[in-house]
Amino acid sequence: MLSLALCFGVVGIQQIQVQQAAGAMARELARGEDDATARASGVRLAGNQARFSLSTSNGYSQVHVSKTVRLPIVGSLQVHGQASVAVE
Repeated sequence: MLSLALCFGVVGIQQIQVQQAAGAMARELARGEDDATARASGVRLAGNQARFSLSTSNGYSQVHVSKTVRLPIVGSLQVHGQASVAVE
C-alpha cells in the first residue's frame, strides 16, 4: 500500500513539473522570446524526456508539454501540461 502511495506521489510531482514547464514556456513566448529559448526553459523544468508543442495563432501562444512516467507497480502513465497566453 505504501509503495502505491509513493508511486502516485511521483506522478503528482511529474504533473506539477510539466505544468510549470508549460507556464514558463508560454511566458517566454509572450515576452517575445524565440521558440528555442522557450524550449530551453521547458527542458530545464520538465527534463529532456518531455515532448513540447508550441503554436501561435490569433495573438495567443499555446504550449503543450507531455511526459511519460514509468512506475514499477502501475506501469507507464502520461502526464500533460498546457498553457496559453496573449502575445504582446
